[in-house]
Amino acid sequence: MSSRFTSALVSSVCAAVAATTSSSFAQITPTVLFGPGDAVPGRPGLTFGQFGFNDTTFNRPFLSPNGQFYAVETFVGTDSSLNEGLLAGPIGGGTLVLRDGDAAAFNSGQTITSIGGDLRVNSSGVVAVALDTTGDQPNFVTTYDLNTNANVAVVREGGPVGPVPGESYGVTLNFTTITEGGDVGFFSNLSTGVLPSSQDTFYQVGNRLIAQSGVTQPTGQVPGENRFLQNLDFGATSINGDGSRYILQGDLEGSSGSDDVIIVDGRVVAQQGQALASDPLSRLVGDLNSTRSEPFMAASGDWIAYGQFQTGAPGSASTSSDPYWVVLNDTLITETGDAIVGGSTETWSTIFAATVNGVGDYLLAGVTSEGDAAIVFNGTEILFRTGSGVDITGDGVADDAFFSTFGTDDFALADNRRLLLSAYLVDGAGVELGEHLITVVVPAPASLSLLAASGLVAMRRRR
Repeated sequence: MSSRFTSALVSSVCAAVAATTSSSFAQITPTVLFGPGDAVPGRPGLTFGQFGFNDTTFNRPFLSPNGQFYAVETFVGTDSSLNEGLLAGPIGGGTLVLRDGDAAAFNSGQTITSIGGDLRVNSSGVVAVALDTTGDQPNFVTTYDLNTNANVAVVREGGPVGPVPGESYGVTLNFTTITEGGDVGFFSNLSTGVLPSSQDTFYQVGNRLIAQSGVTQPTGQVPGENRFLQNLDFGATSINGDGSRYILQGDLEGSSGSDDVIIVDGRVVAQQGQALASDPLSRLVGDLNSTRSEPFMAASGDWIAYGQFQTGAPGSASTSSDPYWVVLNDTLITETGDAIVGGSTETWSTIFAATVNGVGDYLLAGVTSEGDAAIVFNGTEILFRTGSGVDITGDGVADDAFFSTFGTDDFALADNRRLLLSAYLVDGAGVELGEHLITVVVPAPASLSLLAASGLVAMRRRR
C-alpha cells in the first residue's frame, strides 16, 4: 500500500471553487477511468471498493513505454470483503484479468491467492506479474498477454535458477519488470542449493543476474571501499527497454551509516553519508530507506531518483532540517527551497514522486511552500495540484471532482506523454469520493507554453 501525501491545508479544499490563472499553470483535463463503486470490467456483479477514505483502491499504476497499455493492482468486491485483482488493458478499456480465487492456469488444480503490486507492462501488451497460489511451492513469476489472455509461468518456487546450476528459487519471487522484447526481470530471495545464504538474494533479467548479494561490488563507493551488495529494496528496481541497463536501490554490507545506495549499471550514484557527485555544496545524503522512494529508469535508459540530505546539511536553499534532492541522469535538478517552476516564488518543501519517460520528459510531485501538493512537468509547467479539477462524469469538463491527496510514486509517464496516476478526490462540497485511477495526455512542451501564455484559466480550489 502506498503512503499518502496530503497537503497540510487539505481541509481547505472545501472552500469555494475559483478560477486561478498562472503563466506556468497548464490547462489540461484529467479524466477518471475508474473509481470506488464502479462496476469492474469483465467481472459482472463486482465493484471497485475500499474500506475507508485512507485505504487503497488502486496501487501504483504502470504504463507501457508507448503509452498504449496499462496495468495496476486493484481491490474489488464489497465494502466488507475485498480481493486483490490485476486491472490491465489498452487505455480507454481494459478488464480485471486476474483476481484472488481465480484458477491458476499455470499451476494445475490450484487457485491464485495473492497478486504482486509492483509489476510492469511492455509496448506489446505483455504484463509481468508475481502471483502466489494454493498448493506446495506456491510462488511464481508469470506473464499475462493482454492480446491472447494467456497467463504463463516464467519461474516458480523450487524451480532451477538458470544462471546458477544447482540452485533453486526460494519462497520470495516478486517485483517484476519486463523488456520490450519480453524478457522478464524479478527479485529472488532465500534460494536454496549451492549458494551460501550471503549470496541468495538477487535480481534476474532473462537468464542473467544483474545484481547479487555477496557478489556484486558496485563502483563509486566511499573512497577506498569495495563493499558487497547485501540487500535489494523491495520494488526499487527498473530496467531499460532491452534489459541491458538498470537502476536499483539496496544496502551494502558493513556500516549502517553508509550502507544505503542507489546503483545504476553497477555504479553507485547516491550513497548514504556521501555527497552527490553533482552537488556543488557536497552535502551528505541521508538514510535512503527513510524516504521510501522508488528510483525509476525509462525504456531509453534515462533515470531519475530522489531522497534527502542528512539533518543539518549546510548550504541548503531552505531551512528544512532534511532537505530533499532530485537527480536526473547524474545531474542534481532541484531540491527543497528551489522554485517549483522558473520564476515562481513558490518552492518545494518535500518531494514524494519523480518519474521520467524515454523522450526526455520528467515529472515531479511534492508539497510546496504554499502548503499543498503540486504536480510539475519538466520543471516548467504545473499540470495540476491539490484542488485542481478532474472530469469524473466524462463530459470533458474538469468541474465535478477535485484532487485531494496524491500517493507516493503513484504516477506513470509514457513516451507519448500519457500520464496515469491514482489519487483521492473530493466533490464540490468537499465530500470524500475515495481513490480513483486517472489519466491525461500532457501536450507537447511548446503547446503547454502556448496554453499558459494565452491566459487560459485552470480550475482549482482556493486554500
